[in-house]
Amino acid sequence: MAYDLVVEGDRWNRLQDDFSASADARECELRTSTTSLVVGLPRAEDAVRRAYGELVALSRAHGCRLFDPQWGAPVDLEAPGELPPGFGSHPVVPAAPTRAAAIGVRLYVHHLGLAKASYCDRFGATLVRETPDHLEVALCGVRFLLRLKRRRPTTDLLGQAPDQVPALSTVLTLEADDYARFALRMRRTGTPPFEFVFPPARREVPGEEPAECFVVRDCSDNYLEVRRAPAYSE
Repeated sequence: MAYDLVVEGDRWNRLQDDFSASADARECELRTSTTSLVVGLPRAEDAVRRAYGELVALSRAHGCRLFDPQWGAPVDLEAPGELPPGFGSHPVVPAAPTRAAAIGVRLYVHHLGLAKASYCDRFGATLVRETPDHLEVALCGVRFLLRLKRRRPTTDLLGQAPDQVPALSTVLTLEADDYARFALRMRRTGTPPFEFVFPPARREVPGEEPAECFVVRDCSDNYLEVRRAPAYSE
């Protein structure tokens, strides 16, 4: 056998019974585990096409998930094609994703009220969710999950003064206009000279490209490094 497909779902065992009874299963090798059915497909392309078509139809009928380990992804049962996605020398290229998962950062804070003031009032984040033990806020396209933990974090500094930045920080890279607006907000909502940990400047940190950035921190000493994106010529 040269190619495996995996069937998963609550009714994979019912699918196994139906597939075993079909003529298309005669050249296949069936192996089971406690949670899935593994189908070893035959080598001949015509036999693979028939067995694959039968598996797709039965997966739809039984509400099962058909996974192609060689492809590293589930088979799209709405548009499966005639052969498994990774089969042959010219596998099918899946379509680009139409939605992106939310980018998320998890941080610990020692006081939720102060954290809310830091992120929403000072940084300008939008409050998404608030519970007795955590906050969720959205800032510059990033979701921050702020969980309550009494001990404050600690971190070292990288580089030589005045080019130092925290070794551990959340890095946001913003376009020039957004970068300038964020820096202006920090100046207007902070108390000089404490509006920045490190004020806006071009910094050279070992191992990284030089970039203009500034660093701020929240009430629990979580550092936020804000960088200006480089301008690319057309």
